[in-house]
Amino acid sequence: MAVVEVADKIDTIYALATPSGRSAIAVIRVTGTSIPKKLLEKLSLQKNSRGCFVRKIDLGDYSDKCLVLNFPAPESYTGEHLIEIHCHGNPVIIADVFTLLDGYGVEEASPGDFSKRAYLNGKVSLDEAESLMLGIQAQNKNDLISLEKFRSGDLGQKIFNISNSLESLLVALESQLDFSDEDGVSDLERNEIAKNIEQILHDLKRLLKNYRPIRDLEARQRAVIIGPPNVGKSSLFNRLLKEDIAIVSNTPGTTRDVVRKTIVMEGIELEVNDTAGIRNGETLVEQEGIEKSYKALDGAEISIWVSDQESNFKNKPKTDLLVMNKIDLFEGRTIPKGWIPLSAKTGEGMNVLVEELIKKLNVEESVFYTSERVYGNIEKTVKTLSASSNEKDFYEINAQNARDALILLKEIYGDFDNEKILDQIFQKFCIGK
Repeated sequence: MAVVEVADKIDTIYALATPSGRSAIAVIRVTGTSIPKKLLEKLSLQKNSRGCFVRKIDLGDYSDKCLVLNFPAPESYTGEHLIEIHCHGNPVIIADVFTLLDGYGVEEASPGDFSKRAYLNGKVSLDEAESLMLGIQAQNKNDLISLEKFRSGDLGQKIFNISNSLESLLVALESQLDFSDEDGVSDLERNEIAKNIEQILHDLKRLLKNYRPIRDLEARQRAVIIGPPNVGKSSLFNRLLKEDIAIVSNTPGTTRDVVRKTIVMEGIELEVNDTAGIRNGETLVEQEGIEKSYKALDGAEISIWVSDQESNFKNKPKTDLLVMNKIDLFEGRTIPKGWIPLSAKTGEGMNVLVEELIKKLNVEESVFYTSERVYGNIEKTVKTLSASSNEKDFYEINAQNARDALILLKEIYGDFDNEKILDQIFQKFCIGK
């Protein structure tokens, strides 16, 4: 790699915006208020020439033909001059492009740096930035549906309207502070203010009812297959995944550990766990596997108990779905009510199980997700405003409560100066976003 003259330290950063690994195309983003002139010359770009260009980039001993997108400031995602380099997704090529950028004094970005700059430059509000992060982290279609009102700004508009109502309330309260001890102050004015406080509280509580803080999106939903030995749990596991992963054997106790694999069913990402058969373990290793089965069951969103018509298990733990396997071997026998009959060997009845799994995974209708931070601030606002006073100090206490509540709501948009809180928010983003 040719040595490139290092420029003085600048504020320009770069990051890989696509997943790491081998791929057809990799996208590397570069942003800054003053991208080095020599880097622009290397890419044959004019600073103010917006567009998409094909460039052959010299990487020392070889070159790579890339697509280069140029977004001059301020019409870019970050509000700064932003460049995207679409190179071929070979890790060696990516690493050499990084080395090239390092040579021009461009610094590697930290998680969330691009979106943080977009916020600081007024391109997105704080709640919009968070909604982008949650949208990227969503594990399935249901997550995206439940996040839609947050991502589209609908929730932000509702909070903005409530903030305006709070500002009007604060004006009304402060206008009375200098006259609250005089006889001419109208009780009608006090009643009107109290009524406005109640209306704002009603609107806030309605948001708490219709929205909920989103669960940890990185912890995907999990289904656990559990049951006695030799009932076909591993065969069912392999059938769900459509590949042979778990060992299938007639010998009891073959599965000694939890086997995990992620599948996607109709847009829903689900981690499926195959577990050791539950019985009185004959060896310490098998007993340990059975303990892991119960532990996996405790942390599962969905549990599937598998049996067959020859197994007889007393004191079965409570599970979500009951599966009667091996129906191909027990033709003519009655299936107990509430059980899903299927054959993991032939695939008969698997469609019914999948349908039931999807029903269990579907989100509750008319309930929408928002971030933990936004939901928490709404809760604090309700608590603050609820501490109202009808005593002699009515105006003083309610004015202070209104001020504190307004600060809490404005924090949702980022209408405050707190670098620590900003760092806590943006460090949760992926690198390159």
